[in-house]
Amino acid sequence: MSGISQVAAPNFVDIVAVIADIASIIGVLGLFAALATALVAYKDYRTTQKRASLENAVRLTRIYEQEILGYIFWIRNVFISSHMNDFIKEHLNIESLKTVRFTKSEMINISNKKDISFLFETEFSKIDLGIIHHRKNLFTTNELPRTTETEWSGEDSEIRKNYTLFEFRHEIYKLLNSLEWFAMNFTKNIADEDAVYQSLHQVFISCIQYLYYFISNINETAYGKFYTNIIELYNIWNKRLVEKAAAEVTKLLEIRHQAEEKTANLHKEIEHTGTKL
Repeated sequence: MSGISQVAAPNFVDIVAVIADIASIIGVLGLFAALATALVAYKDYRTTQKRASLENAVRLTRIYEQEILGYIFWIRNVFISSHMNDFIKEHLNIESLKTVRFTKSEMINISNKKDISFLFETEFSKIDLGIIHHRKNLFTTNELPRTTETEWSGEDSEIRKNYTLFEFRHEIYKLLNSLEWFAMNFTKNIADEDAVYQSLHQVFISCIQYLYYFISNINETAYGKFYTNIIELYNIWNKRLVEKAAAEVTKLLEIRHQAEEKTANLHKEIEHTGTKL
């Protein structure tokens, strides 16, 4: 009939193309849905990980305060209360170094003495055992073998003295082992080091500076070093400390400069108006 338009029946190829387009749209939507689900899951994972990292940091801080801090104060105060403090400040001062490698060769370069190990051991042997015992009683509960004045007068006094110093050295390396485990949690991202930096960095940095010799002396080379996590955390925190100190100095200089500018402008205004101070 002439008054009715006829629509051609779609061929097989057109049908396949339409189906393919629909499938493509469904596929894209499915892909977006999958990506959205994955993104939500990733955000949840990151939130969980962050919370776990903070919880681990809090837990480590508690362990640090209860089991490590007393030994840090004890050993550091023995050095401060004896001639070892002056010896370290004079020969093994690493405060100004941006990055410390903690190797024997570095120690020789810092001290400028090839026999620095011998010199350190000689000074270490002169530590007053009374200081060791007294300081330990102040900061920790465990006791070292005691050597009384009467015992010192006997033939074995030198043996007893050497044994006490050996035990003291043993306690130093026990502390370093504990600090290595502590530092590992932060360098391996098990705990959030940024969360504890403000409260722990000063004592930690100070302690490691006093114990620099004991780490460096056993690290003959830069390869296969001991206490690598202590070294890494020390450099991270010390770098941050130096940068914050520099930023603080810059800020103070800016404040001073602004104050000087205000003073200069005030004097100019006074001169211009003739106003007296």
